[in-house]
Amino acid sequence: MDTTQLEKTVLSCFFKDPNLLKDIHLLEEEDFLVLEHKRTFANLKEFSKKGIVLDLVTYTTNFKQENIVYLTEVIAQINAKSVNFTDYCKQLKEFTNKRKLLQITDKINKNIDSADVFDLAEREILSIRETTQSKSMYTSKEVIDTVVQQTFDRANNPNALLGLDTGFKKLNEVLDGIQPGFHVIAARPGMGKTSLAVDLALNLAVKQHKKIGFFTLEMSKEQIYQKMLIQEAMIESSRVYKATMTDREWDKFHKSAAVLYDSKIFISDDISKLEEIVSQARRLKKTEGIDAIFIDYLQLIECNKGDNENERTGNISKEFMNLWKELGVPVIAVAQLSRGPEQRTDKRPRLSDLRSSGQIEQDALTVIMLYRDEYYNPDSKEAGKVEVLIEKNRFGPTGTIKLGFVAPMTKFLDLERVANR
Repeated sequence: MDTTQLEKTVLSCFFKDPNLLKDIHLLEEEDFLVLEHKRTFANLKEFSKKGIVLDLVTYTTNFKQENIVYLTEVIAQINAKSVNFTDYCKQLKEFTNKRKLLQITDKINKNIDSADVFDLAEREILSIRETTQSKSMYTSKEVIDTVVQQTFDRANNPNALLGLDTGFKKLNEVLDGIQPGFHVIAARPGMGKTSLAVDLALNLAVKQHKKIGFFTLEMSKEQIYQKMLIQEAMIESSRVYKATMTDREWDKFHKSAAVLYDSKIFISDDISKLEEIVSQARRLKKTEGIDAIFIDYLQLIECNKGDNENERTGNISKEFMNLWKELGVPVIAVAQLSRGPEQRTDKRPRLSDLRSSGQIEQDALTVIMLYRDEYYNPDSKEAGKVEVLIEKNRFGPTGTIKLGFVAPMTKFLDLERVANR
């Protein structure tokens, strides 16, 4: 079916089944090439707001300038079946997107010598993706069935986590696992926020065989994998850096390297622009079916939207919230805190210490903050422990749990595992 015929078929469906006017938002005027079809569609959009039953008489009464003969020919399309309306719309959208891609190609060719040609291509293609994302309404029947079934499933398996297993018993109890959503791990330098992100990624990839996307903006991919090797092998980092390991440690090192070699961790250290991170995440979901995304760290992301840091951070936060909704996976971002804790007697961080915190605080499903007392107090009785402060947890309790922190390996462990080492 060519474009002209498809346009006629779509318009015919509206007249054959006026109830389809409720779905007229699936298309736009730009989806129609023939001028008369474009005008008819625009009229139908106006008609849909009037609450009048659509037929040829009511339509021509409202739009007297229309060509009745041609309109009758359109309505009489033999192949138009209202049951296939959604498929017709998708096909018409595909034609529109192909036209846009050709226009983008032409635009890129004209700017091929520009230093910004890659940014131009990315922006233009992203604009098509944004317009093609479906925004549908769902009836209560459709949604309530899903919710009830989830509750029944939980009742039948009460010990199952709602989200992905963090690898930490107490953290699982509070968060119910890492659920699809935008999550933030925030702390001052030296608290271990990157280490916790790496630990979570390892727990998911190695122990549960999940596919992980990891964007590192501060460290190189080799440094992140070295960190992963140290944490997986449980060898002191200084011994790995200097390659002064014992025979037993070398054996553990090689075994851990083999484990990581077979894992599904996709890492990037050369993407820093927000739109590129989003684009790569979408690609990973489509090609690899990733289960979680990590970004280290949020304040290093380049974002052109916004006149100041607050606005730029807010736009990054909103983009990550939209990303998890689109992909249906957890998006975990590491974030730097302001110097607020250093200026207080109690150095424990608060939500207000999140730099440009307003939008992040609003968008995040969970905000986890870290505090190690021994960092500030060398003689602390809490040496080897880290306080994990769950400052926000949209669907569960907040509060503080404690994990073990093995500093020589920058490794987090459940406290009972530290005691048994």
